[in-house]
Amino acid sequence: MSQKDTGWDSGSHIFVAIVRHGSMVIRQRDIVHNFEEGSVLVLDPLNEFAQVVGKRSHFTLLRLPRSALQHRGIPCRLGDIRIDHASSPDLCAVRDYFLFLAQLAYTVSDDLKTRFAEQSLDLMDIVLKEEPRTCKRSSAAIVVLHAKQIIARLACNPDLNIARIAHEMNVSPNYLGRAFHSVGQSPMRYVTSLRLDHAARLLADETLQVKQIAFSCGFINASHFSKAFKQKYGVTPREFRTARQIEMTQNAEYRVAQSATALARKARSGAVE
Repeated sequence: MSQKDTGWDSGSHIFVAIVRHGSMVIRQRDIVHNFEEGSVLVLDPLNEFAQVVGKRSHFTLLRLPRSALQHRGIPCRLGDIRIDHASSPDLCAVRDYFLFLAQLAYTVSDDLKTRFAEQSLDLMDIVLKEEPRTCKRSSAAIVVLHAKQIIARLACNPDLNIARIAHEMNVSPNYLGRAFHSVGQSPMRYVTSLRLDHAARLLADETLQVKQIAFSCGFINASHFSKAFKQKYGVTPREFRTARQIEMTQNAEYRVAQSATALARKARSGAVE
């Protein structure tokens, strides 16, 4: 069975496969790999492979956007199949977390799904750092990845600046700035982008005032927050919240209408019988 047979031929994504039960066999470049229960695979569909899954085998598949991985400084173009049998405690924890999220995929809100997805992407460095050194990341990419992890932890601190980030990493601000520049980014622009993403999620909570959200996300005043928000999203925070509320209302009305239609069809079917 090839990638096209399984829908794994999307060039814009890479895939993490976790063998839950049974086994999986992957053939790539005339080399056959056998994966037992608990194995974690990272597959790049741009590299051809064929798979065989046992009749009673089950696996969980996560699809990860290359662009999101690249944004985090994580490799988004892989060579051969990445393999790990979850031998390290950290990787075991990440594997179990991915499986837990897969179970919740159809039960939680879209907002929570987005937050889970962001966390999953951030954890991919744990999966990939266990791999052979034949696919090393550049030192700049590693520095940027480490910096982004620190920024994610401290982004809501209004006093956060490049000097603080560099101090946390034990490097100079100039070195940190050059590392970000080498991957086409800026440390403080990334901080602002992360704050705005967090703010966009908080705007779904109607009990929070825009000013509260601004301060809780690390902005020094509401005016600066609104200006930055509009620059990124094209609308003000209040306009964004209004549009989101309308969208949620329309979605709710659509679900009610779908349920009513289904009930009506069931009633008609029962009448015919």
